[in-house]
Amino acid sequence: MKVLVLILVTIFASQAVFAKDDFDFVIVGASCKMLVSYNVISDESLKVIEADKPLLYCNRNSKAISCDVTHIEDSSKSEHREYKLEMDSPPIMFFQAENGSDSVYINTNENAASFSSRLIGEKLMAQKVCSSLFFTKDQYELFLKNN
Repeated sequence: MKVLVLILVTIFASQAVFAKDDFDFVIVGASCKMLVSYNVISDESLKVIEADKPLLYCNRNSKAISCDVTHIEDSSKSEHREYKLEMDSPPIMFFQAENGSDSVYINTNENAASFSSRLIGEKLMAQKVCSSLFFTKDQYELFLKNN
């Protein structure tokens, strides 16, 4: 796992996607899959595909969490999202969007997170799930300094 972390941070740092300064913690998508169900009857209507990896720079204010979300492969796709803290029982933290479309589950002891996002379109429904890395701002800065 440490090798994976080093590789990911080295790649991301070289692409300057970690340039944001104002955040409490960051979630870095490491591996993502999307289950897609197309609204047609065929043998091809259900697929598992690779999905883009999210990068969330988040700030916490009590039970409100706000994140600037971008994607590692395409940093031009970015937006601001608001979440509500549902559980904070160290080392576990869980928060989600008001409409339930996104959710994040964090284990701070493991520096690990899971990210899930739902997409509904005219002809499909999809659920993206990502195994992710979790860093507090201090951990992130220390990691970059030492690597």
